[in-house]
Amino acid sequence: MEQVTALTHDEAMSLLAYLVASARTCLSDPPDSAPFRLISGALRLAQLWRPRSDPQVSALLEQLIEQIPNEAARRKADPNRFLSFLDECCHAVARQIKTT
Repeated sequence: MEQVTALTHDEAMSLLAYLVASARTCLSDPPDSAPFRLISGALRLAQLWRPRSDPQVSALLEQLIEQIPNEAARRKADPNRFLSFLDECCHAVARQIKTT
């Protein structure tokens, strides 16, 4: 597969800033905020990467872009559902890695 840059410099710097600031904030946030921050970072990456991804990866990214906001919003009301969602995200990414 041809090598394509997934992020522009500005996009990568924005994502880096978000992740670093989130790491710092996690130290003083309630424990359930850390998974929320990480999945929010994954959402940002998916949104930035999707326009430059191949069709197979794009389908996975589109699924994540659609599901993450709804599942993250319900994380406090139904922690077990959020845990299951995160497990499925892990499996979906692993399946994608195996096929590429």
